[in-house]
Amino acid sequence: MRVLCYNFLLFVLLVSCQNKATNSNLAVNDTTRIIKISLQEGTSVKYMPSVSPLFKKYKFDDSILLTSSVLPLGILPSNAGDHVFKIMNQQEICSIISADSSLEVPNFLILSRLEKNDSGYYTQVQSLSCRPYGSGGSLGLYFRKVKDSFIVVDRKSWSIN
Repeated sequence: MRVLCYNFLLFVLLVSCQNKATNSNLAVNDTTRIIKISLQEGTSVKYMPSVSPLFKKYKFDDSILLTSSVLPLGILPSNAGDHVFKIMNQQEICSIISADSSLEVPNFLILSRLEKNDSGYYTQVQSLSCRPYGSGGSLGLYFRKVKDSFIVVDRKSWSIN
């Protein structure tokens, strides 16, 4: 009888752990999808002002320098669409860029906002320079979930001088 009770208890624990993992994976998957779409749009010549400095050739080959001020760096994807990212914190990125005496250094991409509300998501990605008085661009995206997809319902972009 005691063995039967232990087996039943073990079964209940395993089932409850599996349910918790499934629920948390759904939220992570939605967030991951939103982040990837935001990074694809943020590297688009069509939508992001000052996007070309992101693609300057640099010591990391064709990788775009990426960071976030709102999420742990481990959550950021290493690629989105055709773009590969080199993920580091902002201090590391600017330290590497500042050490370069070349005038042709890249901007970096930063996910600076990620908000969820009842109607969808809002994200903001920026192409920033580490140089004093450097310029860049910012792109705000409003998403809505339609069935299993996310659509961009509005975009706002502006230059940073």
